[in-house]
Amino acid sequence: MVLRHLFHMSQVVAAAFLFSCAATTQTSVANRQYAVGTGPSDKLQLPTPFATPSVRNTSKVIGWPKGRMPTAAPGFAVSLFAENLDNPRQAYVLPNGNVLVVEATREWPVSGVCADALALPFAAGSFDFVVASQVLHHFSLEDGLRLVREMHRVARRRVIIADLRRSWVAVAGLWLVSFPLRFHKVSRHDGVVSILRGFEESELRDLVRQATGIVPDVKRRIGWRVTASWDPQQDGRRVTGDGR
Repeated sequence: MVLRHLFHMSQVVAAAFLFSCAATTQTSVANRQYAVGTGPSDKLQLPTPFATPSVRNTSKVIGWPKGRMPTAAPGFAVSLFAENLDNPRQAYVLPNGNVLVVEATREWPVSGVCADALALPFAAGSFDFVVASQVLHHFSLEDGLRLVREMHRVARRRVIIADLRRSWVAVAGLWLVSFPLRFHKVSRHDGVVSILRGFEESELRDLVRQATGIVPDVKRRIGWRVTASWDPQQDGRRVTGDGR
C-alpha cells in the first residue's frame, strides 16, 4: 500500500513539474525580444523602407592596354570589334549583319513608365528598338495582335520578340527537373502552361504578318526559345495602333 501510494504521489509531482516547465517555456517565448527582421510572423518587425542602404557590388572592369590583344589559338586572330561601350550585357546579330548591343543603365533609380501595352502612350517612331521578351505568350490572340501592332507603331529601326517555343520535350524536361529542384506546385503548373502557350516558328511568323503586314525573320534559339525581328519601315509603311 505504501509503495502504491508513493508511486501515485510521484506521478502527481512529475505532472506538476512538466506543467510548470511548459508554462515557463510559453511565458518566456511570449516575452522574448526579437531583433528587427527576425522572429515568428506575429512578432515580426520589418525595417521601414529605405532605412538601410542598398548593397551594390559592381564588378571592376579592367580593359586591355592600348595596342594589346588577347593571345588567340594558332590559326585564329583577335581584333577590336567595338569600344567605349557603357556596361554591355548582350549582343544580337540582325539579318543584315548589323550587331545590336544591350547596355545596362548607370542611372539610379531607373526611370520607367507604367502604361497599357495595348495602347502605349508614345508617338509613332518614338524608340529605335522595341523588345518584348517572354511576354507575348501571356496574351490572347486578339490582344497579342494589338500588342505587336503597338510595338511596330512606336519602333523606328527594329522590333524584336523573344518567346517560348512550344515543345512536349520541354514540358517533360521541366516537369522532371521541377521535383529535385523543389519547385512549388504553382510554379510547376505555371511553367508547363507557359510552354504550351508558346509558339512554333510558323505561328509567330503568321501572327506578326497578320498584325503588321510584314513577314519577320524568325529563328529558333537554344533553350526552346524562338525570336522574331523585323524592320518596321522595311516596306515603307507603318501600321497605327488601330491596325490601319
